[in-house]
Amino acid sequence: MKRRVNVLLVSGLLAFVVVIFSIGFAQPKAQADLGVEGIYAYSCACDLPGVDALYMNKITVEVSAKIKTRLDDSEVIGTLKVTYHDLMTGRLETRTAMLQANLFRGRSSNVVEMVSNALLIKKSVGVRAEVKPAGAVSSDPNPANNMKKENVCRVRLL
Repeated sequence: MKRRVNVLLVSGLLAFVVVIFSIGFAQPKAQADLGVEGIYAYSCACDLPGVDALYMNKITVEVSAKIKTRLDDSEVIGTLKVTYHDLMTGRLETRTAMLQANLFRGRSSNVVEMVSNALLIKKSVGVRAEVKPAGAVSSDPNPANNMKKENVCRVRLL
């Protein structure tokens, strides 16, 4: 009987220590206000007469991230997804990129190149960009600015 009580006491103490250590060493998830600021091309043509098309040479997206917690540069903070209807292939195309904290070190926004070639995009569908929290970031306090859709092409001025 005394041996059983000792085993139970040691087991309980060991479980308590494991729980305390797991709570103490767990990395808390950060919160970040992620946003899509703009969708741009290096060169473009919006006024193709009689055609439901946009010509865009390279698609870039300006993404903002206001991170309140210090994160390692290699930590993933979100995913960026760009969707458009490619008239050359005749189908909806999606490109995805992982956003790392180092993109936003010392700045609140950065431009991410999503497509590196020229495209003819269906103008009525447009280009849609969306950013979502991932990895080290668990939530976004302002999800209203996480998506943007453009039916015209814009050249980003430096």
